[in-house]
Amino acid sequence: MSRPPCCRAFALLTLAMFLGACAQLPDRPDLPTQSAIPEGSGSPLDDWFVARENEHTGQSGFRLLSSGAEAFVTRAKSADTAVRSIDVQTYIWHADTTGMNLVERLLAAADRGVKVRLLVDDMDARAANVGFAALAAHKHISVRMFNPFASRTGKLRFMLEGLGSFSRINHRMHNKSWIVDNRLAVVGGRNLGDEYFGASEDVNFVDLDFGMAGPIVRDASRSFDKYWNSPAAYPIQVLDPDAVIQEALTKLRRWLAVNRDEKKLARYATSVKADEAVHQLVAGTLPMQWSGHFTFASDDPLKATMKDKDPSRSQVMTTLAPVIVGAQKGVAVISPYFVPGKVGSAGLVKLAEAGK
Repeated sequence: MSRPPCCRAFALLTLAMFLGACAQLPDRPDLPTQSAIPEGSGSPLDDWFVARENEHTGQSGFRLLSSGAEAFVTRAKSADTAVRSIDVQTYIWHADTTGMNLVERLLAAADRGVKVRLLVDDMDARAANVGFAALAAHKHISVRMFNPFASRTGKLRFMLEGLGSFSRINHRMHNKSWIVDNRLAVVGGRNLGDEYFGASEDVNFVDLDFGMAGPIVRDASRSFDKYWNSPAAYPIQVLDPDAVIQEALTKLRRWLAVNRDEKKLARYATSVKADEAVHQLVAGTLPMQWSGHFTFASDDPLKATMKDKDPSRSQVMTTLAPVIVGAQKGVAVISPYFVPGKVGSAGLVKLAEAGK
């Protein structure tokens, strides 16, 4: 007598979850704590920002990067002028025109001796494991994956591990930062790819970044270090040691050269040149707003392991709550993800009822 279809489906699902649960991450070795390279002097960014920081003692400079072109050029040009370090933290990094152009610029910086650290969430990056492993073969590039999958290839293994380890896999890193020479930081909503920089010929996202200078850049670096040194961040050499080889880096360089879409780059360059903010950026006349009233907040990278009622579980909410409650005239929130929960919703309703 054969089993009903529903029983067979249940058995297959159970087996899939069992097989997924069997995928185990390797032990993460004890690694020395690493910190961002301190700001210095003599680099183009030092020359540009030191004088302005001295003019605004104790203040930080901010510029809202509203256009995709400006957001891309800020990252690209800062990488081109880097002398000491580039730290990149992202959730998504696409192998498209802008995404690979930034990879080429980071490789060029590393070839000059700039220390490059790449921290990428593994949900999207796993599919590009070969490319990230190749970058890690460069002596000046370090790559770590946040909350990685144990399996490194195969869609079926990806799905099985997701099912078998759902409680762990479900927690991702959406932080994005681009920090150069500890002088300039770009943080905000943009991942790295065409649709985030207005370069897609199909659909583009509407996102915002902050370009920042001054003491807040060092705050951003400390946040990056916190995630970089977290037990949840695995060096890719630990996950796939056989892939981190010089031959892979050589192949990547060839692939980048062969797959560079010169026509699309030219079309995007034309649209970039039409952006007035880009002209100001290149000319060195881009204005920033300076203020001594700022706070940089990021959640603990291991917040998923904390209890729900632990007040330190969300540093972002702990920072924002008193500011929102104390608002006198109004509250404006810009976020791609807004899940205030019951308590947060009730608080916002109260503010609205109070006319704020």
